[in-house]
Amino acid sequence: MDGEWQNPERVWLIEPGKPVLDGCAFVSADKMWFCSAREGYTGLHWFTAELIDGKWTNVKNADFNPAYEVGELHIHEDDLYFHSSRSEKGKYDIWVSKRTDGEWEEP
Repeated sequence: MDGEWQNPERVWLIEPGKPVLDGCAFVSADKMWFCSAREGYTGLHWFTAELIDGKWTNVKNADFNPAYEVGELHIHEDDLYFHSSRSEKGKYDIWVSKRTDGEWEEP
């Protein structure tokens, strides 16, 4: 604010006290994409949340095709850039996938 960094505030994406591991966050405007290990799921999954009235809410599962092995990501318009350990190339290369009609295409 006014060119100065403020003290950090914790972002709650699930009610306090619930077992959860959230990370890999990417925020664009009022939408956040993040990976998480949480109750009801096995392993890591991708979710989205919306910023409404200053609070992150409406958390929804947003998994990608598991074959893409999406790691940390960045979305620019309809391009999804991510690192992946997909075996076709090397380990942890950067990939891009295009969004067409609301679906992410083969990287």
